[in-house]
Amino acid sequence: MKTERALLWKLAWPVMMTTGASMSLGVVDMLMVGRLGTTAIASLSVSVTWMFAVGVFGRNISGGVEPLVSQAVGENQQLIRSGLYQHLLYMMLLVLIPQVFLYTFAEQALLLLHQEEEIAQLAGQYSSVMAIAIPAELLFFYSMRFFQAMEEVKSATLAVLVANLCNVIANYVMIFVFGWGVVGSAWASCISSYVMCFVLLWNVRSYLFDFLSVRQPFSTRTIQKIWSFGWPTGLQISLEVWGFVLSVLFAGWIGTKEQAAHAIVLNISSLCFMLPLGLSVAAATRVGMMVGSQGDWKNAIWTALKATMMIELVIVSCLFLGAPWLTRFYTNEPELIEIAVPLLYLCALFQVFDGLQVVGLGILRGMGDVRAPLLFHFVAYWLIGIPLSLWLAFELKWGVQGIWSGLAIALAIVALLCIARILYWVRRGVRSLYEREK
Repeated sequence: MKTERALLWKLAWPVMMTTGASMSLGVVDMLMVGRLGTTAIASLSVSVTWMFAVGVFGRNISGGVEPLVSQAVGENQQLIRSGLYQHLLYMMLLVLIPQVFLYTFAEQALLLLHQEEEIAQLAGQYSSVMAIAIPAELLFFYSMRFFQAMEEVKSATLAVLVANLCNVIANYVMIFVFGWGVVGSAWASCISSYVMCFVLLWNVRSYLFDFLSVRQPFSTRTIQKIWSFGWPTGLQISLEVWGFVLSVLFAGWIGTKEQAAHAIVLNISSLCFMLPLGLSVAAATRVGMMVGSQGDWKNAIWTALKATMMIELVIVSCLFLGAPWLTRFYTNEPELIEIAVPLLYLCALFQVFDGLQVVGLGILRGMGDVRAPLLFHFVAYWLIGIPLSLWLAFELKWGVQGIWSGLAIALAIVALLCIARILYWVRRGVRSLYEREK
């Protein structure tokens, strides 16, 4: 019989590859656009940041289905899974229209947020093209979250790897052969999104046939159930993302070079984040299944936390040792490197907290606890971290380092609160969501 550690890593590695490869789509864009200069880097960063900001809530509503699906798998409830998937698609349609609108009018919104006109114009053009990709992105993301909760993870990994290959080729052709610059990168990403969605759905077609062959009656109760877990999950992740979105805008108030350096470090940090994020998804699935099957869910928790510490120690070492080398992948401009390297050292200092908070959130989500983390993020980011970032950056004149210091403290607070909440449930005990209904 396989140990919990083996089961966790069997699930975690493909998810890590999926999340890392998903992030590398943006890294490829940044690396190729980076050759066009500081303004191109800043405009791409602002555009991607805007799209994350307006899309994060709708995209992560799908996270509400994870504990429902994983615990249904633990209880071997096939019909429940079919109904959940069909109603998840209904929710996707509700998210689609407002997200397209917000992508299309990005330039006007960025000008209202006091971004430089040239950067806002380029960022708006990028976002308008990416609006075409929203149906594919949402269908991929919603389906991926659903099937990952069933431990079907390799299909998404293959889809993202194929999309990466497509993205590299398309970026080169659109940016350098056609000479479309930043907008060319947007068209490359758009094409890659549809390729990624098609490959995923093709690989899970047998599941799709089972789930969609018999149409389940529309149920407001099922929608409410997904929504009751989805909105706290979506808003909790949104509060964190919006905090980092503001950090990009704050950096823009300091200067274009500072904003570009901030974008480079944020890109590297986000790529590192994909490893614990993958472990978080695996932890949520394993804990949810153990709770649903009345197995040893406590062992699943401790195994996930120990794995997190191991991963984060490797990441911290790599960032400290490779900071000057990593920044040169993005730019050859000495001024940008001079600003970015100290920021990357600061980024390395809070990596352990970043890993613990995201895996802790996954563990809590697997248990069906989604309301408390929402409060944690509101307090840590919006009452403490963001005001502190502003004070350090502009009152104490720490500049971009002040912005990162405030964010680091917010992450540490969330991590400590998540661990405290997990210990609370370990002492109290957890029941399956479906057992609670009975």
